[in-house]
Amino acid sequence: MLLTACGTPESNAWGLPRNDVREIGRLIRAQTSAAITAYSRDKQEPAVIDVWVTEDDGYPGLWQAHRVGDHWKIEHRVIVL
Repeated sequence: MLLTACGTPESNAWGLPRNDVREIGRLIRAQTSAAITAYSRDKQEPAVIDVWVTEDDGYPGLWQAHRVGDHWKIEHRVIVL
């Protein structure tokens, strides 16, 4: 049994480089106070990392990160429910 609830979202980001996850998390936390809940590779674009957050209103939010040269670029995505 795999328990992912016992750790930080960064430590539970299976298959993603730890340094990249830490850098992406730092960039997102600089833009929002929303709690990061998970990191995963985007199913449509494997070079993109999806970062799921819980917005202030309690709904899920999505940020996406992709590399531009040696740096990560993050973009906030709007989710329509």
